[in-house]
Amino acid sequence: MNELLNKYSVRKQEIIKGAISNFKSNVTDAVGLQASLLEVIDSEDIIRVIQLVTMTEEELAIEEGKDYLLEQKKREVAERERKLAEFFTRKGYNAKGEQIIKPKFIKEVHTYNEQDEIVKTTRSLNKNMFTKYLVVKYPMLDVFKMKYFYEDGVYIEKPYNEIKIIIQEELDLLGDDLVGTNTIKDIAELWTNTRSVSAMAKDLNKNPYLVNFKNGILELRTMKLLPHTMELKTTIQINANFDKNAKSKYFNDFYNFTFPDKGVQKLVWQILGYSMSLFFTQKKRFFIFYGDKDVGKSTFFNTTINALLPESARLHRELKEFTQDKYATADLFGKVVNINSELSSEAVSNIELLKQLAGKDGITAQRKFGQPFSFVPIAKYIFAANTLPTISTQDASSAFYERVILVPFTEKVKFKDRSLEDNIKNNDLDYVATMAFTALHEMMNNNFEFDIPENINEILQEYEEENNSVISFVQNCCTLEEKGYVHKDEFMKFYVAYCEQELEQTSKSLKQVKRILEMQFDINTEHRVRNIRGYLKGITLNTQEIQHFHSLRT
Repeated sequence: MNELLNKYSVRKQEIIKGAISNFKSNVTDAVGLQASLLEVIDSEDIIRVIQLVTMTEEELAIEEGKDYLLEQKKREVAERERKLAEFFTRKGYNAKGEQIIKPKFIKEVHTYNEQDEIVKTTRSLNKNMFTKYLVVKYPMLDVFKMKYFYEDGVYIEKPYNEIKIIIQEELDLLGDDLVGTNTIKDIAELWTNTRSVSAMAKDLNKNPYLVNFKNGILELRTMKLLPHTMELKTTIQINANFDKNAKSKYFNDFYNFTFPDKGVQKLVWQILGYSMSLFFTQKKRFFIFYGDKDVGKSTFFNTTINALLPESARLHRELKEFTQDKYATADLFGKVVNINSELSSEAVSNIELLKQLAGKDGITAQRKFGQPFSFVPIAKYIFAANTLPTISTQDASSAFYERVILVPFTEKVKFKDRSLEDNIKNNDLDYVATMAFTALHEMMNNNFEFDIPENINEILQEYEEENNSVISFVQNCCTLEEKGYVHKDEFMKFYVAYCEQELEQTSKSLKQVKRILEMQFDINTEHRVRNIRGYLKGITLNTQEIQHFHSLRT
């Protein structure tokens, strides 16, 4: 607007400002504004003025090149500081919380002698007023009876006994005579039950586009750093600074050795960023990191997720615990990732359980001796083990292979550097965190699609073939032909022999075989030939491939 006004004389500027003022005061409408400017400025500038004055605050900020979210947060912080200073002044404290006059939550009763001299002063504490003081000085949230205190830009859960310690320390500054038998207990009850500190679970970690770093709040869409604000109710802070200029001193050498393929490197950065984020509904993916001993799996996790996420935001539970322990699901509250080394076939192929634990409809949980509560879990699931499990269970469906992403560790470490983990933690965490969330930002712009390289897809395809005996048999012993057919009994005879002699595993039932043929290869499993049922249409047996099954030779 200033740039537009400067084109005209001071007199015309006053006319323009007056017309805009009338419009904003509802004295005139857009037509009236246009009419009042017709004789003053160019027609193009009239259109521009109308555009500017009808913009929202956010649109105007964007137009002027300002960060609307940043400006909004600054206003929130300033308002909070104003209220805090006002409260302290009213209660006898300065802006730093230092006592300058006797606070109003202390009442004094004097006893006088005959000469009107004070001989005794009895002090008492107004617990309600003192509690109000604590509410302002120590911002706190109460969610499902869990207490979160705002410290260094993040809300941290504290147990009940730590709340009592805070109260004790505050009372110690006022004098021992104010502390009675139940004073601390009474104040703790008043404080934790104050309506102003209660919050809903959905209010915690609400905005997945805002990531809490030690040096500020990263807005993932714009990749701009905003100042911390207690209005952002987040309980998860990345243990690093977001720094686009951060360099790697140790991690890159380890990373390049561990994942020599550039495509895998890009994928792993995306997995790290996604796993540490608040996103959970975009892709119900889970990840299997596997490789022999001494290939760097422990070092990788200890210098990435385990080092960057606070303990309160990560979990290390086996999936079966969520079905065997009725209190286990409560531990998912506030967690963004669950890493475990349980890698049985039943565990990783239990898609229904994984979908339930990562569903946007929410779950009901209960802590021991606590009340049931409901929340939406946002944890992502990472499995880490030496080898991939053999999926021989009956419920291993295509849904498993559609959701899993495999990450192999292929390079064996010859000489173990015992100081590597500490060196990375002490020097490179800013770099690791910045790279991970930059990769997540790029992934967001691609509709949250992981960039899975072809070699990883090939590994998954081979894994699926190895674990699905029907797919393996079709790939190795059959030909898919639109007009071809084979009777189900003939197919099953050779399929069973293939499982026994080639795969050394139990074959699937006819019902399961037919379902897989229909879903994976679009085979008609109810075809008739010369009015005889039981044929599979669209497939034939390769005679040459099946002749070596010695048990079937005639």
